[in-house]
Amino acid sequence: TIYSGEKDGLIPENKKCVIIQFEKKEKEQIVGFKVSEKKQQYLYYSKELSKKSRCATYIALFDTSVEKEALLNMDNYEFHEIQKEDNNTDQVITDVTDSQNKDQQQEDYTHPEKYEITFGDVNNDKVVNAQDILDVQSILSGKLDLTDERQIIAINVSMDSKIDNGDINQIMDNFVAKKDYTIFEVFSDKKDDKDSNNKSSDKENTSNKSSKDSQKEDIKQND
Repeated sequence: TIYSGEKDGLIPENKKCVIIQFEKKEKEQIVGFKVSEKKQQYLYYSKELSKKSRCATYIALFDTSVEKEALLNMDNYEFHEIQKEDNNTDQVITDVTDSQNKDQQQEDYTHPEKYEITFGDVNNDKVVNAQDILDVQSILSGKLDLTDERQIIAINVSMDSKIDNGDINQIMDNFVAKKDYTIFEVFSDKKDDKDSNNKSSDKENTSNKSSKDSQKEDIKQND
């Protein structure tokens, strides 16, 4: 869980954002979490997070009532293969946001882009540009409403419990200077490298200390 909503904020206080990795799932699939026997909530596949984590990684907004034990139980997930589109067959195409709140609905798994997310892509046109920044400004000023949970996740790149100017600044930096969002720090190697360097330094210090102690012992013996 990387953040939860706040009271009177744009992110509902009864929602929490969760990143889920499937280490044994090498390829992208459409994944649903079983909220009940007749209802499932779809996760959003992130190519960006998957690249950084080196395994299939998804993100979603869950009700805060969903416990971690339930999220860790593989039996609560359904994995759907991405299907090739059959032009000769009538299909029911639904939007993923509609299916989040309906108990029974025929799904179309030939359009995986409905279940994908790109951070900073507020209007879901598959590119991050100045229009996305303008859309966040409009949402903050009340001129636009948040349309769905995917949009909330895409905007909140600062990885905190609110949508604010900090997200605008990060999307702008990404658009102009290709700087990483704070959310990617979840899989940052900097901490590991720092820990590794500290351990290496500790070993070196221990080695030096042992060497000095040995020299002192030799001096004592010579005296």
